[in-house]
Amino acid sequence: MHRRPPSTSRCSSGSPCCWQAPSSTRSGSRTAPRCPARPRASRRSPSRRRRPSSYAGLMAAPIDRERLREMLGRGAQLVEVLPAEEYREDHLPGAISIPLTELDRNSVGVLDSSRPVIVYCWDSA
Repeated sequence: MHRRPPSTSRCSSGSPCCWQAPSSTRSGSRTAPRCPARPRASRRSPSRRRRPSSYAGLMAAPIDRERLREMLGRGAQLVEVLPAEEYREDHLPGAISIPLTELDRNSVGVLDSSRPVIVYCWDSA
């Protein structure tokens, strides 16, 4: 199987996305990161919704190959959310496999909440 390198893919359809895990992830007080990591739509009235600045560090942001290397060099964690079978066939060096269908509070327990998380997801469809 041939996959695109991280620099040519896109967040929800393929590129690495940077997501800073909140320190409370291990305690289970926050939901697991998704690809892309977006907050759920609020059912509150518009005046009670959070301001965008309150999501700082929680939003997915596409990154290029250079930024990926820089972040990995500083200790970021690389997570591939591809199905397990695809991960076994081919995956990025050093990546941790957490299939998107298995993402929950327990599965992200293998991650260090004090380090940034880079999520890679690519759909060939």
